[in-house]
Parts: sequence; structure tokens; C-alpha cells
Amino acid sequence: VADVTLLPGTAFVELALQAGDAVGCDRVEELTMEAPLVLPEEGGVRIQLVVAAPTDAGRRRVTVYSRPETGPAEPDADPQWTRHATGVLAASGPAVVAASADLAVWPPADAEPLDIDGMYERFNATGLGYGPVFQGLRAAWRRGEEVFATIALPAEQRDEAGRFRVHPALLDAALHAMALGGFVARSAEPQIRLPFAWNGVSLQAVGAPALRVRLAPAGSEAISLTVADESGRPVASVESLAVRTVSPDQLASARQAFHESLFRLDWTALPAPAGAAGSTARWAVLDGDASGLLPLLKSAVSSPVASHPDLAALGRELGSDGAAPELVFAACAASPAGADVASVHGAAHRALE
Repeated sequence: VADVTLLPGTAFVELALQAGDAVGCDRVEELTMEAPLVLPEEGGVRIQLVVAAPTDAGRRRVTVYSRPETGPAEPDADPQWTRHATGVLAASGPAVVAASADLAVWPPADAEPLDIDGMYERFNATGLGYGPVFQGLRAAWRRGEEVFATIALPAEQRDEAGRFRVHPALLDAALHAMALGGFVARSAEPQIRLPFAWNGVSLQAVGAPALRVRLAPAGSEAISLTVADESGRPVASVESLAVRTVSPDQLASARQAFHESLFRLDWTALPAPAGAAGSTARWAVLDGDASGLLPLLKSAVSSPVASHPDLAALGRELGSDGAAPELVFAACAASPAGADVASVHGAAHRALE
């Protein structure tokens, strides 16, 4: 993409499906791409996928990180992790997805064939360069707002399909058919659009080397996908996939993340304060009664703990010697009534203040 090699968004979906299968969550309820994963020209990339403990409803958060793999030439290097995707995994339940009649009969009835000759050359001219394995679009048809497509791996790659839930190159090629429909707004200048937010990804079969795909509108700048194998049996479905425009500058910035930087984040450990181990040093809490922090501290430590409405009040009420408390605690949480936008903004402003 714009001369930068990216891990395709469909590979993140595959990672999430594999992880979900390991913990009994076979449905990707949502998966949002936060940053592209650039594959460097030399060296490797370490992937870290984290699945959280289940909620009461059985859902699990999933997060995908990466960082450059350090080599023998830089044994002390400690590159930072970049978060690329976050989402939610869940169990799909007992519902069985029936085969779509539109995919069982192929080509679909009343669908008009579309010309795909030279399509990948046109992609390349707009900054999207696909290698042979990703050039899987074989034929396409249109019926109203729907687009149908046949997708297949090259013959020498068909055996690889069994390693995946849905081969990322196959699913990526299915998205190429978006260019044949009016799923995204046209613009005067060529634009690069990449998958951004996946919702409701469910599997019914794995390892197919070729696919029948139906794409249909699912709101503004989004599509739904129904996927079957060569015989029309259900393979997967995606309730909605939203795309967003990416500029070459954004991709160049992502590529620079693999270069050595003058700046880095670090964690500096501070020694425990002298009064932390039960001395007579004074502690203070701002707005402790409202936050509930004051009784917790009083029950946990032997140091005197005083409550003050705010920093100004603390300044007025300093001891006769003018000495500040050893520690001052400030509760900056959002309102417990709910994490709406206003309460989150308020919490952030209080913390900064």
C-alpha cells in the first residue's frame, strides 16, 4: 500500500478467530483497526495477542500488539509495543446459519456479469499492489446493490488453506469486489481505503481454498459479507465491515516506527516515601468523602489521613510549619453513574487540573 508492505486486516481477523476458538468464543463481535502493522524489509515482527478474562456475559476483550524483533546486533534494544487492534470475542450460540440460496445457485439468478480484466493493474495505479496469492478475484456479477464474486487461491497455494479458519488472502480478495459496487463514496482524487471496523464475524466452516461471496451495503461506507465454499455451503458471514481512507503520509509514519528514534518511553521506579511504613507523616486526600477513598486509606495505613475539598483548600490548611503532606491522593475517576462522554471529559480535565 503506497510502497509500504502491510499485514492485511484479514490477518487480524484470522488471529482473533484462532484465539477465540481456543477460549470457546467462536464469534468476533467487533474488531477495530487502530494502526497499520508495517512489515519491515529486513528482520521480523513479534506479535502479541491478549485475550482477557470473560465478563459475566461471557465476552472477552482481545488486543493485538506488535514490535520489531531485535537481533544479535542490538541485544539490549527494547522496542516499544504498538497496539494495532482491539475487539470483543463471544460465543455465537446454538443458532445454525442456513446456506444462502443466492450462493447455492451459481452464478446467482438475475445477476449481470462484470468485467474484471485489468482490475489489479488499476489497483496498482492507485497505490495498491497485490502479489500473486492476493490476486484471487476470478469472476464477478452484480444484481442491484449486491455484488457477487468467485474467489480462489492459486493452485500451488490451495493446500495452505487448511492452516487457516479463512485464508487471509482469500478474504482480502473478497474485499476487492467492493470496487465493483457503489459501496463507498466516489472522490475526484484516487483514495486508498483499508478495512477499519469488523462487526459480527462468524464461521460455519474452515479451510476452504475457494469462495463464493456476496457483498451488500450495510450503512454508510460499510458492507456485509456472506461467504460460502465452491459448493455453496456456508463458510462465514460478516454483519458489517467499515473502511476508512488512509493517506501515504500515515503509512510512512507507521513505517518510521521501525527506525531507531531519539525518543522513547521509560518507567522510572521511585523509592517508597519515608512515611509509607506507619510513621507519623501526614497524608491528604482531595475530595475523599465523595470518592470513597478516605475510609479505605484510613483503614489501610497508620499515618494520619486528612480530607480536603481541593488543592486550594489544602494550601490554606497547611500545618503551622507550612509543611505539605508526605502524600496527596486525588481521585480522578469518571462518574460511577456511567461512562458517558461528558463524565469521561470531566475526569480527564480534573486529572490535568
